[in-house]
Amino acid sequence: MKKLLALLLSVSLLLCAATAFADNGEAEFTFENRTYRVKYVRSEIVDGQLNVLVTGFGNSLPFRNGKLVIIAWAAAIVDGKEVEAESVSAGGDGTYTYLYATDQLPEKVVIYPYEDSGNAIPLWEADGSEAAGGAETAPAVDAPEFLLRRWNAPEIRYETELQAGGISVKGTMKTGTAITFNADGTMKSDFTLADKIDTMPFEPGDVVIDFTGYDHFTWDDGKVTLLPDGPTLNCEYDEGSQKMTLTMDGVVTLKDQQTGAIGFKGGPADFKLILEYAPAGDAPAAEEPAAAEEAAAESAVPADLVGTWHGTGKPKNGSSPIDLTVTVNADGTGDYTFAQGDYTESYPFTLEHDSNKFTVSVPTGNTLGIATVDGTWELDGDVLKLDISTELAGGRIFSYTAECTKTE
Repeated sequence: MKKLLALLLSVSLLLCAATAFADNGEAEFTFENRTYRVKYVRSEIVDGQLNVLVTGFGNSLPFRNGKLVIIAWAAAIVDGKEVEAESVSAGGDGTYTYLYATDQLPEKVVIYPYEDSGNAIPLWEADGSEAAGGAETAPAVDAPEFLLRRWNAPEIRYETELQAGGISVKGTMKTGTAITFNADGTMKSDFTLADKIDTMPFEPGDVVIDFTGYDHFTWDDGKVTLLPDGPTLNCEYDEGSQKMTLTMDGVVTLKDQQTGAIGFKGGPADFKLILEYAPAGDAPAAEEPAAAEEAAAESAVPADLVGTWHGTGKPKNGSSPIDLTVTVNADGTGDYTFAQGDYTESYPFTLEHDSNKFTVSVPTGNTLGIATVDGTWELDGDVLKLDISTELAGGRIFSYTAECTKTE
């Protein structure tokens, strides 16, 4: 190849959009008397740029004349024209990712061996020819336009309720997750709880807690089914906020719980997973000056108080400390999340500017039997100080003081 191309050495995690797949697109060539059989993996559009993945190159890069050598370059045939790769990323597993200055998927892929750079060897073809080894493209789906994009969720929420006894456990994990749906029926998600299950209050059983193995989807009347053989998610979209909520129901086994003197025996429990997504990369429209001034005037709390705060609630009466995260919005509302051991709860709360008081909205029938949570707050420089009182339904009161610092 005459064009000087950049070599990027990296192991890449690719967040994919449109993708085409091949079953067995293979080609052979030699380099320094060694025969390589490489295999086409897939083509995909990533951030508006065509990526072609080819594997079988081995896990090391050879040298010639003191320089690293790419032993074969892949060219993409797009709209009947050959497009050369601008760069290649060489993964440690022997997979090369070639990047091209086009946002279209190819009809064909050919490779040019280093030692025979004038000879194009057919590797893959989208129409299922012999060179493609039976390639096929992903089917299109009849999905609403709002769905077809990349989405981000700042947290993962779940709700469980024992089938016997009516005890509920709710949790929020401040773990971001993303999902992408494409018009050709491909999808990708990094959502997983598999690496956190030891700290969760339930055993998943048959409930799917990992979406990373699915690459296609179907749409049917407000329901998204992940493929192959994946779960079906209920989908709701709010045009005003442009947020999308995916929910999934199932049955898990709630673990036995014991926090201090309070506990219960677990068992089968109804489960709901809640993922609230916002469009990825979309910034809110700029406010008109008058609207911005009006919004500032309506802010219920000082601007320095708005954000997410984290600290430790230290007990006044000898009980166990709590890990505390408080998110404050400009209107004084927010979230109050505490963790003690392996147990986590998250409730909405309201902070009052004039009185320096706050109140947590605790749902009735909560697992710990909490009746009320309230207290006072003080912003001391860059430290949010909280004096917290938690009263249980039986009348017992736990008091904490916390010094929190802003995390975002």
